[in-house]
Amino acid sequence: MGIVLLSLIAQVEWSLAPSTEHAAIGEIVVVELRMTSDLEFAVVSMELDVDGGLRLIDVLPCGDFSIQAPFDGETPPFLLTFGNYRPGTSGHGLVVSQLIFLAEQMGPQTVSLTMPAAFEYGHPPQRYQASSKTLTIQVGTKQQTFATPIRLPGSFALVAGDGGLAGEMDEITPEGTLHRTSVVTCKPLEKCIWVPENESGWLVFRGTGVISSYGIYESQDGLELDMSPWVTTHATLTVPHVAQRREQFETFVYLGSALDQSGPPNIVAGESVIQIPIQSLASQRLDLNNWFTELPPWMEIQSGSFENGLVAVEQFRKHTAHQSVSMPLTGGLDKSLIFPHIANNLTQFWTGIVLVNTTALPNATSLEVYGHQQLMETISISLAPRERLTILYQMGPDGLPETVTVPPHNIQLDEGVSWLRVQGERLLAGYALFGDRSDRYLAGLQSAPTPFSELIYPLLWRDNRWTGFALINTSADVTPVEVTVLNVVGGSVAQFNIEIPGYGKVLATDSSFFDGQSLPSAADHVRIRQLEGSSLSGFLLLGDLGDRQLLAGMAAYPHD
Repeated sequence: MGIVLLSLIAQVEWSLAPSTEHAAIGEIVVVELRMTSDLEFAVVSMELDVDGGLRLIDVLPCGDFSIQAPFDGETPPFLLTFGNYRPGTSGHGLVVSQLIFLAEQMGPQTVSLTMPAAFEYGHPPQRYQASSKTLTIQVGTKQQTFATPIRLPGSFALVAGDGGLAGEMDEITPEGTLHRTSVVTCKPLEKCIWVPENESGWLVFRGTGVISSYGIYESQDGLELDMSPWVTTHATLTVPHVAQRREQFETFVYLGSALDQSGPPNIVAGESVIQIPIQSLASQRLDLNNWFTELPPWMEIQSGSFENGLVAVEQFRKHTAHQSVSMPLTGGLDKSLIFPHIANNLTQFWTGIVLVNTTALPNATSLEVYGHQQLMETISISLAPRERLTILYQMGPDGLPETVTVPPHNIQLDEGVSWLRVQGERLLAGYALFGDRSDRYLAGLQSAPTPFSELIYPLLWRDNRWTGFALINTSADVTPVEVTVLNVVGGSVAQFNIEIPGYGKVLATDSSFFDGQSLPSAADHVRIRQLEGSSLSGFLLLGDLGDRQLLAGMAAYPHD
């Protein structure tokens, strides 16, 4: 790097701590970099070597840690600088930064970081003896851990991959006591359905071979329907939505403390930090209306130590019970988010899109607006540090499409918009809501991550109910795909090929599927494979065929 080094020795101690050693395809892996130094103002050269199965998507400063040469998406080396962590004292305290990776390929993936040089800025350079550290992250090959706090009555499902599924299911009481452990095995592509006993507060599956999973909750009076994927444990969970109008809405977080904690987890909302009194392995239902005098627009839940995991599901609903949405809370942030559906029937529906800049820095963001097989426009905005932006697309008083943003931004979505892709300079969280203008039902789903070459739609809802499917081609080229309809034990009951136009979206229901036919009675879940490339995204919706009061949604699972 052109730095002349003298023989003086700088004292720089450093370590790496991964958020997880086991990740699934499409998950975020955070590697925390911790440093101490005796230098007043240090400049550190760093070089990174990482396997192709992990993609570096961001480098985040924490505290007074600053990036001298901004990360631009290219592989380092890059320079980092940091000043005195404890002003007015000699010596340097603990400084933390984070390297953010996206898991993209299965197998053991290594991350090696070398620190070849360090010197004190503004003084004669000081030599730092080079050292390297290496981590191995297992992506989709070793034991997977899926967990969910539960609400009864409910049922839970795991769909096996091509090699089958094997593991154990722990049912844990709300107080953190193991209620029972059962062996779970499934044949390739089979679905295992689990109905927990009443003593259970949350479930943990430990094993291998899971490609998709979900929980579905129905109220005993039939007025409420929620569904959400299971998630793996994370050190920090992003809660992207806290309903602000407490006279109309309730927001709950069903939280599980997945590992033994060195300290209780915290709610972090702006400058507020609130400790959650939860025991190791216990679960808890948090009513956010009661936790805050002034509700924050969004927040984070952080574990007591970086290595220990949390798992949670958010539910927000109107005081009328049938308008309810459940979403998994994950550490799954990204710079690129896909919102695969914007409702066009504005006489009946509205669509809400929410973006959260989860970083403490401004986030230059572009909204790519897609209509019928075309990119309609690209809108550039800047999100303030930790800003939550709400975009409401609905029918205006004049009967024409109207876009309302909170806080105000220069965004107007034209008639015919079908789906959105959002590209941020820094990490984003997002979700979408769909509601009807007659105020009967509400559904929500998280934004989809980077497009994939294979998707799993894990559920068909039958018996006076309907299931709707949406499949997006995010590329400009016509994309051929293979569609396989599977029964509950993983056998194929139908298979055919279709083509999706460039930037196109195709819709289907169980009564008029992608081939125009009604799905066979034995159909249970669906697998869609792209024959070339990786440009697929999608989701499913569930509803009732009676008085049309129930609605729930979930993004399709990537399986690459």
